[in-house]
Amino acid sequence: MEQAILREKPVKKWLRVWKIELIEKDKRLVCYRGRMASVAGSDARGGVTREAALYGFAPESSGAPQARREDRFDLLLCTDVLAEGIQGSEGNYTRFVCIARQLEIYPGANRTSMLMELPNRPGALYRVLVRFYALGINMVKLESRPLPGSTFDFMFYVEVDAPVYAPAFMQLMAELDTELAQFRYLGSYLEGV
Repeated sequence: MEQAILREKPVKKWLRVWKIELIEKDKRLVCYRGRMASVAGSDARGGVTREAALYGFAPESSGAPQARREDRFDLLLCTDVLAEGIQGSEGNYTRFVCIARQLEIYPGANRTSMLMELPNRPGALYRVLVRFYALGINMVKLESRPLPGSTFDFMFYVEVDAPVYAPAFMQLMAELDTELAQFRYLGSYLEGV
Protein backbone atom coordinates (compact mmCIF):
# COMPACT_ATOMS: atom_id res chain seq x y z
CA MET A 1 0.00 0.00 0.00
CA GLU A 2 2.80 2.45 0.90
CA GLN A 3 4.53 1.81 -2.42
CA ALA A 4 1.26 2.51 -4.27
CA ILE A 5 0.95 5.87 -2.46
CA LEU A 6 4.59 6.74 -3.24
CA ARG A 7 4.01 5.94 -6.93
CA GLU A 8 0.77 7.94 -6.98
CA LYS A 9 2.21 11.25 -5.79
CA PRO A 10 4.59 11.76 -8.77
CA VAL A 11 1.70 10.90 -11.14
CA LYS A 12 -0.55 13.53 -9.51
CA LYS A 13 2.20 16.14 -9.75
CA TRP A 14 2.91 15.21 -13.37
CA LEU A 15 -0.77 15.50 -14.27
CA ARG A 16 -1.05 18.96 -12.68
CA VAL A 17 2.16 20.21 -14.35
CA TRP A 18 1.12 18.72 -17.71
CA LYS A 19 -2.28 20.49 -17.59
CA ILE A 20 -0.70 23.83 -16.71
CA GLU A 21 1.84 23.50 -19.53
CA LEU A 22 -0.88 22.51 -21.99
CA ILE A 23 -2.94 25.58 -21.10
CA GLU A 24 0.11 27.84 -21.42
CA LYS A 25 1.19 26.44 -24.81
CA ASP A 26 -2.13 25.98 -26.63
CA LYS A 27 -3.51 29.30 -27.91
CA ARG A 28 -7.04 27.83 -28.02
CA LEU A 29 -6.91 27.44 -24.23
CA VAL A 30 -5.85 31.02 -23.48
CA CYS A 31 -9.14 31.67 -21.66
CA TYR A 32 -8.15 29.10 -19.00
CA ARG A 33 -4.79 30.66 -18.13
CA GLY A 34 -4.78 31.34 -14.40
CA ARG A 35 -8.28 29.81 -14.11
CA MET A 36 -7.30 26.24 -13.06
CA ALA A 37 -7.04 24.97 -9.51
CA SER A 38 -5.66 21.63 -8.39
CA VAL A 39 -6.92 19.63 -5.41
CA ALA A 40 -5.08 16.69 -3.83
CA GLY A 41 -5.63 15.88 -0.18
CA SER A 42 -5.51 18.74 2.29
CA ASP A 43 -2.30 20.29 0.89
CA ALA A 44 -2.27 23.63 -0.93
CA ARG A 45 -1.41 23.40 -4.63
CA GLY A 46 0.05 26.41 -6.39
CA GLY A 47 -0.69 28.57 -3.36
CA VAL A 48 -4.40 27.63 -3.39
CA THR A 49 -5.91 25.63 -0.53
CA ARG A 50 -8.47 22.86 -1.09
CA GLU A 51 -11.20 25.03 0.41
CA ALA A 52 -10.29 28.06 -1.74
CA ALA A 53 -10.20 25.86 -4.86
CA LEU A 54 -13.68 24.45 -4.18
CA TYR A 55 -15.13 27.85 -3.30
CA GLY A 56 -13.55 29.44 -6.38
CA PHE A 57 -14.77 26.69 -8.73
CA ALA A 58 -18.35 26.37 -7.44
CA PRO A 59 -19.10 29.34 -5.17
CA GLU A 60 -22.84 28.68 -4.92
CA SER A 61 -23.04 24.89 -4.62
CA SER A 62 -19.96 24.52 -2.40
CA GLY A 63 -21.60 26.55 0.36
CA ALA A 64 -18.96 29.28 0.26
CA PRO A 65 -19.55 32.06 2.76
CA GLN A 66 -20.86 35.26 1.16
CA ALA A 67 -17.50 37.01 1.64
CA ARG A 68 -15.71 34.22 -0.32
CA ARG A 69 -18.14 33.79 -3.24
CA GLU A 70 -15.91 34.63 -6.16
CA ASP A 71 -15.88 32.79 -9.50
CA ARG A 72 -12.10 32.25 -9.78
CA PHE A 73 -11.66 28.91 -11.54
CA ASP A 74 -13.08 27.29 -14.68
CA LEU A 75 -11.14 24.04 -14.32
CA LEU A 76 -10.75 21.98 -11.16
CA LEU A 77 -8.20 19.17 -11.38
CA CYS A 78 -9.00 16.70 -8.64
CA THR A 79 -6.79 13.70 -8.02
CA ASP A 80 -8.49 12.52 -4.85
CA VAL A 81 -11.98 11.75 -3.57
CA LEU A 82 -14.14 14.83 -3.00
CA ALA A 83 -17.12 12.98 -1.53
CA GLU A 84 -17.79 9.40 -0.46
CA GLY A 85 -20.84 7.34 -1.40
CA ILE A 86 -21.76 9.09 -4.65
CA GLN A 87 -21.74 5.81 -6.56
CA GLY A 88 -24.07 3.93 -4.25
CA SER A 89 -24.99 1.22 -6.73
CA GLU A 90 -22.94 -1.31 -8.67
CA GLY A 91 -24.78 -0.39 -11.87
CA ASN A 92 -23.53 3.21 -11.85
CA TYR A 93 -20.75 4.11 -14.26
CA THR A 94 -18.80 7.31 -14.61
CA ARG A 95 -18.96 8.87 -18.04
CA PHE A 96 -16.55 11.35 -19.50
CA VAL A 97 -17.88 13.81 -22.01
CA CYS A 98 -15.82 15.74 -24.55
CA ILE A 99 -17.37 18.98 -25.69
CA ALA A 100 -16.13 20.57 -28.89
CA ARG A 101 -17.13 23.46 -31.12
CA GLN A 102 -16.95 21.29 -34.23
CA LEU A 103 -18.89 18.03 -34.62
CA GLU A 104 -16.52 15.08 -34.58
CA ILE A 105 -17.62 11.46 -34.82
CA TYR A 106 -14.91 8.93 -34.09
CA PRO A 107 -14.66 5.55 -35.86
CA GLY A 108 -16.56 2.80 -34.07
CA ALA A 109 -19.16 5.13 -32.53
CA ASN A 110 -22.00 2.82 -31.54
CA ARG A 111 -24.14 4.89 -29.16
CA THR A 112 -25.95 8.17 -29.87
CA SER A 113 -27.58 10.70 -27.56
CA MET A 114 -30.32 13.08 -28.68
CA LEU A 115 -33.06 15.36 -27.41
CA MET A 116 -36.53 15.21 -28.92
CA GLU A 117 -39.47 17.53 -28.43
CA LEU A 118 -42.74 16.00 -29.53
CA PRO A 119 -45.86 17.84 -30.59
CA ASN A 120 -48.63 17.73 -27.96
CA ARG A 121 -51.08 15.43 -29.78
CA PRO A 122 -52.39 11.88 -29.26
CA GLY A 123 -50.01 9.16 -30.38
CA ALA A 124 -47.03 11.44 -30.95
CA LEU A 125 -44.67 9.34 -28.80
CA TYR A 126 -45.99 6.11 -30.31
CA ARG A 127 -45.32 7.35 -33.85
CA VAL A 128 -41.69 8.02 -32.90
CA LEU A 129 -41.14 4.78 -30.95
CA VAL A 130 -42.55 2.62 -33.74
CA ARG A 131 -39.85 3.98 -36.08
CA PHE A 132 -37.13 2.70 -33.74
CA TYR A 133 -38.82 -0.70 -33.63
CA ALA A 134 -39.39 -0.93 -37.40
CA LEU A 135 -35.73 -0.18 -38.11
CA GLY A 136 -34.44 -2.60 -35.44
CA ILE A 137 -32.71 0.12 -33.42
CA ASN A 138 -32.32 -0.56 -29.71
CA MET A 139 -33.31 2.38 -27.50
CA VAL A 140 -31.34 1.99 -24.28
CA LYS A 141 -32.60 5.11 -22.51
CA LEU A 142 -35.75 7.24 -22.69
CA GLU A 143 -36.19 10.01 -20.11
CA SER A 144 -38.89 12.67 -20.13
CA ARG A 145 -38.26 16.20 -18.95
CA PRO A 146 -40.89 18.96 -18.74
CA LEU A 147 -40.16 21.93 -20.98
CA PRO A 148 -39.43 25.09 -19.00
CA GLY A 149 -42.43 27.41 -18.88
CA SER A 150 -44.84 24.74 -20.12
CA THR A 151 -47.36 22.64 -18.23
CA PHE A 152 -47.97 19.74 -20.60
CA ASP A 153 -45.09 19.77 -23.09
CA PHE A 154 -42.13 17.45 -22.65
CA MET A 155 -38.66 16.93 -24.03
CA PHE A 156 -37.24 13.42 -24.24
CA TYR A 157 -33.61 12.47 -23.75
CA VAL A 158 -32.87 9.36 -25.81
CA GLU A 159 -29.87 7.08 -26.16
CA VAL A 160 -29.76 4.49 -28.92
CA ASP A 161 -27.45 1.56 -29.41
CA ALA A 162 -26.61 1.50 -33.13
CA PRO A 163 -23.52 2.07 -35.27
CA VAL A 164 -23.64 5.69 -36.37
CA TYR A 165 -23.02 4.92 -40.06
CA ALA A 166 -25.48 2.00 -40.28
CA PRO A 167 -28.15 2.49 -42.98
CA ALA A 168 -30.98 1.95 -40.45
CA PHE A 169 -29.57 4.66 -38.17
CA MET A 170 -29.19 7.11 -41.07
CA GLN A 171 -32.78 6.41 -42.12
CA LEU A 172 -34.00 7.00 -38.55
CA MET A 173 -32.25 10.38 -38.39
CA ALA A 174 -33.93 11.42 -41.65
CA GLU A 175 -37.40 10.21 -40.55
CA LEU A 176 -37.35 11.80 -37.09
CA ASP A 177 -37.36 15.25 -38.65
CA THR A 178 -40.93 14.74 -39.92
CA GLU A 179 -42.38 13.66 -36.55
CA LEU A 180 -40.71 16.00 -34.08
CA ALA A 181 -41.41 19.58 -33.08
CA GLN A 182 -37.67 19.96 -32.35
CA PHE A 183 -34.70 17.64 -32.51
CA ARG A 184 -31.16 18.06 -31.16
CA TYR A 185 -28.39 15.62 -32.00
CA LEU A 186 -26.05 15.58 -28.97
CA GLY A 187 -23.43 13.27 -30.39
CA SER A 188 -22.27 9.72 -31.07
CA TYR A 189 -19.57 7.89 -29.16
CA LEU A 190 -18.07 4.50 -28.50
CA GLU A 191 -19.68 2.88 -25.47
CA GLY A 192 -17.07 1.01 -23.50
CA VAL A 193 -17.57 -0.89 -20.28
